[in-house]
Amino acid sequence: MSAAVSGTSAAGLNAGQSYSLTNTCPAGKKILGGGYTYTVSTANQTSRVAVDSYPSAGNAWTATVRVHQNLGGGVKVALSVYAVCTV
Repeated sequence: MSAAVSGTSAAGLNAGQSYSLTNTCPAGKKILGGGYTYTVSTANQTSRVAVDSYPSAGNAWTATVRVHQNLGGGVKVALSVYAVCTV
């Protein structure tokens, strides 16, 4: 498994906006699977987002946070994406 790629969205994303991160396997390796973890900085707004996780290339895994209800002005989403690669 490759090291996680982590980041934080801009504050106050609105409905219809999204935030994505991609983790890529080392050169010559292929993706076997992947996953993600996320937190919303204001816990009671967690239900305002949904996350998709999928292979985005033969050597990459992407997770996308999709906002379906406006987040408060200072609310951010922290996202980490993991890639499981061939040996």
